[in-house]
Amino acid sequence: MLQWDTHLIYFEDALAKNDRCEFAAAVESWDEALRLRESMHARWNRGQALLSLGRYAEGFRDYAVRFALFPNMLNLGGAEVRARLPLWRGEDITGRRLVLLGEQGYGDVIMLARYVPLLKARGIDVVLAVPAPLHRLLTQLAPISSDGDLCCPIFDLMAHLQQTADTVPGAPYLRPDPLRARELLPHDESRRRIGIAWKAGQEQHPREFQRSIPIAEFVALVARTIDSDAELVALQPNDREQAIGLGITVPDYRDFADVAAVASRMDMVVSADVAAINVVGAIGHPNAHVVLPHLASWRWLGSNVWYPHVHRCQQCAPGDWASAFAQIEPAL
Repeated sequence: MLQWDTHLIYFEDALAKNDRCEFAAAVESWDEALRLRESMHARWNRGQALLSLGRYAEGFRDYAVRFALFPNMLNLGGAEVRARLPLWRGEDITGRRLVLLGEQGYGDVIMLARYVPLLKARGIDVVLAVPAPLHRLLTQLAPISSDGDLCCPIFDLMAHLQQTADTVPGAPYLRPDPLRARELLPHDESRRRIGIAWKAGQEQHPREFQRSIPIAEFVALVARTIDSDAELVALQPNDREQAIGLGITVPDYRDFADVAAVASRMDMVVSADVAAINVVGAIGHPNAHVVLPHLASWRWLGSNVWYPHVHRCQQCAPGDWASAFAQIEPAL
């Protein structure tokens, strides 16, 4: 009984350190918790802290417990493919068809899709089993299909390709459609246009309240700290009526390919940590800024290897969005 209680003490201590962004100290506490008792929850949390430190090889080993903890991690239909096809574990499969399975949020799928060209360069026939809103955008990289010889949840690529924080491909890898951009947003040089995204689509996410920003507060912060005269253009369809009521232009989006098209016409982009900023990062927008909570996702920490051209603006204290917006550099 004493050992169990000690395990919990270290576990709770690690959580508290993590919430203070003391990731190295949190890892030490989770190491002690795991020494006393194996726990998938401790291993999952330690993995997140390791990834926040840029220790990808260790972090993604722990990350592998995600399916045991969260059975619905794969996107819709992915579990059926995973049950039907053998898993790829990094071996040579030259000439065979690999089905990459989307998992977690739309932004995660977009972020990991950068590895499709690398897989193709190895002689692998890649297809994507991802949600419909991503089809038009990601068919630039590979066809959409759930039929193949093997399958691989998309985050497992990090381990199979032995990726580190130094080897993540950081160059833009998706292209917007200029014709569709003109259809969605006619040319106008009379005002500067700022693309904005304020809300994540995963309302069940435990930290959703920390990374999303109420739309009225977002608009007020843009006006106060960046440009009160700019035309604000939504890069997401959420809160459409409220957005229009606040004077925001909301194009008629069909999917994320349309988001890429509209984003390409913006003079500047300011986004919370939501799917839209992954689109903006993937097309290489030259003046993009992500506003992050005090406890930000590991995806944005370290040297920002995933989207090095996106300027990070992180809260100085929990809940202090004004401090994040104050770090935006409009002239970038």
